[in-house]
Amino acid sequence: MNTYHEIHGTIEGETELLFGSFSKGDCQFELQAEKVSWADQGYSNLVITNRETDESPDPVVYADDDDVDTTTPTPDPVHFFASCAFGWATADTRDEAIEKLVNSFRRDYKDIVKNSHKRGEAGAYVWTCQVNAPADENYSIEYYAPKGVDIEDAQEHAITYLTDKVMAHCRIYDQEVKNLRAELADQS
Repeated sequence: MNTYHEIHGTIEGETELLFGSFSKGDCQFELQAEKVSWADQGYSNLVITNRETDESPDPVVYADDDDVDTTTPTPDPVHFFASCAFGWATADTRDEAIEKLVNSFRRDYKDIVKNSHKRGEAGAYVWTCQVNAPADENYSIEYYAPKGVDIEDAQEHAITYLTDKVMAHCRIYDQEVKNLRAELADQS
C-alpha cells in the first residue's frame, strides 16, 4: 500500500478534490501557492488529507522526490500444480503445468486421452491449483494435492489430444453448469 495525499476544499457546501500527489511536500507547496487563488474562487476549509492506495507512484514523475518510494513491490512467489491419476507436475503458469503433466504420461496413456472428444468423452481429468510458494518450496503431495503449503484457485480440467501432437484442455465448470440449468428450468 502507498500513501496518496490530497488537497480538498469546500465550495457551495460540496467538498471537492483540488490536487493530489504521492508527495506530501508537493501538496504542501501547492496549498501555499494556490491558497489565495482557491479562496478567490470561493473555496474554503482547504485541508490536506491522505489515503492508502494499491496504486504505485510513477517512477518518472517522482524520480527526484526522496520522500516517495517508487520501487515496485516484488510479488509473492507462486507456481502452479497440476495432477491426475497418472502423476503431477509444476510450472510457472497453469497451462504450462497441464501441458507438462500430460506430456509426462502421453506416451504410455495416449489412447485414454486421444480423440476422447470424438467418442463423446470428456477426456482425462486434471486438477490444478495455484501454490503460494516458490517453485523450489518443499511440500508433500497427498491425494493428488499439495499438502503443507498455501493453495488457492483450484480448478478442474478435461484434456484430450486432437492429433498425436496437439492437445486441448478446457476448464470444467460443473457447479456453474448445474446453476445455469436450474435457472433455465425456473424460467420455463
